Amino acid sequence: LCDPDKENLCLYGLPNGSWEVSPPAEEVPPELPEPALGINFARDGMLRRDWLTLVAVHSDSWLISVVFFCDSWVIFMHVVLANAAALRFEMHKLE
Repeated sequence: LCDPDKENLCLYGLPNGSWEVSPPAEEVPPELPEPALGINFARDGMLRRDWLTLVAVHSDSWLISVVFFCDSWVIFMHVVLANAAALRFEMHKLE
């Protein structure tokens, strides 16, 4: 699953709730933060429990970055829409 001889492997969360280990995409879609690289490098030099803890930390940090990314997008859109509504209101007063 996580062959240490392979290049940087990443842990990806999928929309159906499952996880996938694969090499990083050539180009990560700009909609999502890039997952952490290299979950396979330390595997053979660690106890299984410690390695699984490291994988959990990688997955948690990726999920947190996705949440912050999505939240910042929502806040940005809220500000844009609020400013657009205020501008429409001001333009209506000028008519």
